[in-house]
Amino acid sequence: MTAWLRQWTPRLPDTRADARVLCLPYAGGGVGGYRTWAAAMPPGTELHAVELPGHGRRLPEPPAAGLTGIIEALVPLAARPGPPPILFGHSMGALLAYELCRALIAAAALPAALVLAAMGPAHLVDRTAQRALAEDPDALLAHVRDLSAAPPEVLNTSALRALVLRTMRAGLGLLGSFPDPSTDPLPARTPVLALSGRSDRPPPGRLSRPDRRIQSPVRVTQRP
Repeated sequence: MTAWLRQWTPRLPDTRADARVLCLPYAGGGVGGYRTWAAAMPPGTELHAVELPGHGRRLPEPPAAGLTGIIEALVPLAARPGPPPILFGHSMGALLAYELCRALIAAAALPAALVLAAMGPAHLVDRTAQRALAEDPDALLAHVRDLSAAPPEVLNTSALRALVLRTMRAGLGLLGSFPDPSTDPLPARTPVLALSGRSDRPPPGRLSRPDRRIQSPVRVTQRP
């Protein structure tokens, strides 16, 4: 369909699809993290994952320089004919999903739902710290090791390590570029579900309202 999307379920005619799930990645992540989800999709449901520039099959491309270009590219894909998408985002992907949801509402293409996982309130994201981390090679490598974002054998190989750090640096740069959370509230038109683990940081209780810009009722579900 496009370099931006990878579909993990069989393509259905727009008139036959009952639901469409669009997954957005965490910092440094790609579409492969959602591949196993295909087996859990009900019949008639399409599963798509977003592949950002500089990741996965798009590794030769330079990473996205900012949020605006990503959202502008994804809006027409998410708003194509068929059932409105369920937007799912994990960690940084939750913030991407939020911004995509806001853009779709502005384009009169309301999503079916917005699902935010493993991300605290957007107004608590320290954008300055994210940018500083992205610019410090030693701290960035320590961050990747702490997250177990790549196998040790990959990080011990200079060429592969450079690729991992490039994608993580791009993701942290995006985290540092998200809009001021005091502006552009999300209208109360889309159901919102927040997912967290009981051991997540910040504590799950702080996810009762994942973003003070969200005007919709937010349902919170915790997992072990």
